Amino acid sequence: MKIVAIVGSYRRGGIVESAADALLAAAAAQGAAVEKIHLLDRHIEFCTNCRTCTLEPGGARGRCTLTDDLPALLDTVDASDGLVLAYPVNFWTVTALMKRFLERTVCYAY
Repeated sequence: MKIVAIVGSYRRGGIVESAADALLAAAAAQGAAVEKIHLLDRHIEFCTNCRTCTLEPGGARGRCTLTDDLPALLDTVDASDGLVLAYPVNFWTVTALMKRFLERTVCYAY
């Protein structure tokens, strides 16, 4: 089993990352392979809402026209059994880092 935590915080070593670390440590103690990904370390472009990635039918995720780190990140997500999204709440919503990532997951829609 593999658990991936995606951290969408601007603050390294803060409460959100500590919570993600605790969760991953508990999963690792139960035998899971774990990985933590900081969105701060990844180049992810903003979605342009062109919907090109949603035009092909089928079970595979669509292909985005933007060139960045997202395909490799989503390959990691696809290969995992569990996903943790860790982020602080800023101005009553997710951080811009996490929002940018979440919007780009539209490639799973048809």
